[in-house]
Amino acid sequence: MGVVGIASAITETGVAGVNGNVFVTLFGGSGMAASGPNTGLFAYAGLGARTNANRGNAAGVFVLDTDSDPTTNGNNGTRAEAVLAGFDNASPNGLLSADDMYFGGYFSGGTSTLTPSYAYAGIKYNANNIGTNGTNYKIIGNGTNSTIIRDSSDTPRVLFSPEAPEILFEDYGVDKLVNGKAEINIDPILKDAIYVDESHPLKVFIQLEGDCNGVYVTNKSANGFTVKELKNGNSNVAFSWHIVANRADDKDSSGNITSKHVGLRFPVGPGPRKAAEMSSKKDIDLKNILVNQEALSKIKTRNTKNSEAQIEEDDKTVEVKKRENLKKTQAKQSSKKKQTAKTIKTDKTK
Repeated sequence: MGVVGIASAITETGVAGVNGNVFVTLFGGSGMAASGPNTGLFAYAGLGARTNANRGNAAGVFVLDTDSDPTTNGNNGTRAEAVLAGFDNASPNGLLSADDMYFGGYFSGGTSTLTPSYAYAGIKYNANNIGTNGTNYKIIGNGTNSTIIRDSSDTPRVLFSPEAPEILFEDYGVDKLVNGKAEINIDPILKDAIYVDESHPLKVFIQLEGDCNGVYVTNKSANGFTVKELKNGNSNVAFSWHIVANRADDKDSSGNITSKHVGLRFPVGPGPRKAAEMSSKKDIDLKNILVNQEALSKIKTRNTKNSEAQIEEDDKTVEVKKRENLKKTQAKQSSKKKQTAKTIKTDKTK
């Protein structure tokens, strides 16, 4: 453990970090507060390689406990959990053990030992070592996909989305029979995003908006389809159309599949993550911690004083050596002068 922060009052902040000139804390207190002009809090986890040992690793884990006892986590205690930037394998009941996944976020609410409401966001599921294959999901989980609208009383009301066992794209339009026939071209953008063959045919639904002999659909492809009137009729009748097609696989510039879509039907999905395991020290003795902090402070002060004394001693040693070197230099210069004077005297005698 690198840093421990303690706030004796529940309305205070245990550890706070600030970058810049604005310091922000949560009203009511928190264990940690971090603020900065660009990034408030940064977390990094380096062990994300696709190995058994790294499953369950994440850059951040947040847990809401109902009984204030982390040791009971997973025993009907946890009610909400958020995991950010993680790698795991959560195949249900141990099925498909190779279905690893990387995800931006995991969120759950409910009793962890039962089946909570859970969802993964920004997930690559069943990824291989180089990140290809597998399927990309925006959101996947066991909850109902829905949205909120407001009624005339401004009360929020829920609308639910239809779901399908395959990955499908749809489009709608209107057109008109001209002499009993109409050619419908699929939007070029949609055409490039769907996959149509004998095993994955284009589904077309027609709703007539006038009287005629009836119609049928022919010449179906990823490019479009033809609507013709029965009994070789030549009516000029408007109609609405609805098409459904399988989404094509996503591929990179080399043709490698980066997200598998075609052929998926009721694929096995990820179950909820195993609740985070935590350890704690209950009934922390604040007095002992403060005593330990005081002891550490004294040790630090003593080490500082020792360092200062050592520096002073080293300075003295350096000064002594300087004086000794100066004396040696002066002695050499004096000896040299005497030798020079002696040589001059000898030359004069000659």
